[in-house]
Amino acid sequence: MLAPRIDAEGGDFAGRVILAGTFRTLEEVIIDQNEDVLKQLDESQYEMASQQIQELKDKLNSIANMSEETAKQTPLVGSLYAWYLKEMKQHPIKEFLIKTDKPLLVLHGDKDVQVSIEKDFNQYQQILKDHNNATCKLYPGLNHMFMKAIYGTIVRILEEYNIPKTLDNSVLEYVAKWILSI
Repeated sequence: MLAPRIDAEGGDFAGRVILAGTFRTLEEVIIDQNEDVLKQLDESQYEMASQQIQELKDKLNSIANMSEETAKQTPLVGSLYAWYLKEMKQHPIKEFLIKTDKPLLVLHGDKDVQVSIEKDFNQYQQILKDHNNATCKLYPGLNHMFMKAIYGTIVRILEEYNIPKTLDNSVLEYVAKWILSI
């Protein structure tokens, strides 16, 4: 996700590989993930979770009005601080993608429940359709970690990630060949 910006700000890469990326804001992704969880909960969990998601939305909406100093001191989820989201929003990834002429490889798994084929992968394809050095590839049956998906639901994603698996070899081979081709 950050590779286009890192490159534009001095990374000087020959090309970039974006694995399960998005150019949406992290706020959008976090809310979408939480709303997907909400849809998969039973009735007994729904009300409490819905309230927690609304509190998270309120927190995320308040970031725009925070000073930089306040944002640096405001934890959102785990070790994610408001400043990270505030700073990222000031540098939209989409703008870096549009301006590049370097080779770009965008890969997604079609069973990824953390980013979306519709909102992310298809948008990459649309934005990069006139970029001669861009390749977008969707892998059937793979999750966000490019491993075979087992459950394919956001509510069981942590459980899925705790099952020992390895990166799908076809992804590794494709990326290696792509790197050698640029």
